[in-house]
Amino acid sequence: MILAAGINAYTSSKWKNIKPYPGVIPTLKKLKKHYKLGIVSDAPKLKVYQRLEKLKLTKFFDTAIAYEDTGRKKPSRLPFKKALKILKVKPNEAVFIGDWPDKDIKGAKSIGMKTIFARYGYLGKGKIVYADYRAVKFSDLLKILKKIRN
Repeated sequence: MILAAGINAYTSSKWKNIKPYPGVIPTLKKLKKHYKLGIVSDAPKLKVYQRLEKLKLTKFFDTAIAYEDTGRKKPSRLPFKKALKILKVKPNEAVFIGDWPDKDIKGAKSIGMKTIFARYGYLGKGKIVYADYRAVKFSDLLKILKKIRN
């Protein structure tokens, strides 16, 4: 009973306190006008969509690839390839934004995607893998993507 109470307290607190990074919604609105947007996550699909729904972000994304879509976790190429296939985009036309260098950046680079290291979400995990670009805050993505496009 104590474990159940602890899990419920944790879950309740987590959902009460979850919020997007500063600038996420206005930035996603601008990005959505010009790009197809997708998510590649190691989390189960239900967890991915729970977070997106709670944050009111679902409408911005054309697809979300989760662990059960390929049975492989990043940096495997399979989740990235699946996202590209659904979005009908070639690797050299895509940019992957991630905060876990040896999973996100390594995996995306391995199939030829340009990469942006999301410093704003980095929790000091993983080995150093250098991305093509670096975003200190979420809104930096607009400037970086403009630079890549030109």
